[in-house]
Amino acid sequence: MYRCNACDGEMKLIGSKILRCQYCDKFYEKKNNDLTEITMEEVYKEALSLSQLNNENALNAAVNLYKELHHYKDSGSRLVQCQNRLLEMQIAYQREKEEQERKKIEFEQKEELRKRQQCEREKRKRIIKKVVILGAAILVASYLVVGFAQQKIAEHHESKYQMAVSLYDQGNYEEALKQFRKL
Repeated sequence: MYRCNACDGEMKLIGSKILRCQYCDKFYEKKNNDLTEITMEEVYKEALSLSQLNNENALNAAVNLYKELHHYKDSGSRLVQCQNRLLEMQIAYQREKEEQERKKIEFEQKEELRKRQQCEREKRKRIIKKVVILGAAILVASYLVVGFAQQKIAEHHESKYQMAVSLYDQGNYEEALKQFRKL
């Protein structure tokens, strides 16, 4: 802990290298381990320099310095400007974060839709494949049934023809004629 060179009061770190005595309000700059008294103008210039940078840490440091300067020159209005810029940066960061989250959700939704569509295509392919196999099986079975039926019909006609021929050979012409007409 550092002590004030003028009043031996406790020092408060208000910047990365600037301290302020809590009793006599003098400012000091820390270089290595030595303290050098600096003016409010030098603190103001440091705050002004930090406020020109466009990053959050520098703006926060400038805000802290402007707060310690109280009403020196236009410190109050510069403090408000820095706070507004910090707020704008936070809003921009939040918007960017929300946009990234929206894009992530949109991508996930598209990916989920693509997966569902792919699943539906595969399901349709499986159904079509089953229908084709079932259709082919029914076609083959129908062909076999029709072929078997035709064979049985042909055998039946052949047996009736043979019976009619047999009746004719036996001399039963009227009965043979009836059988031939039925064919």
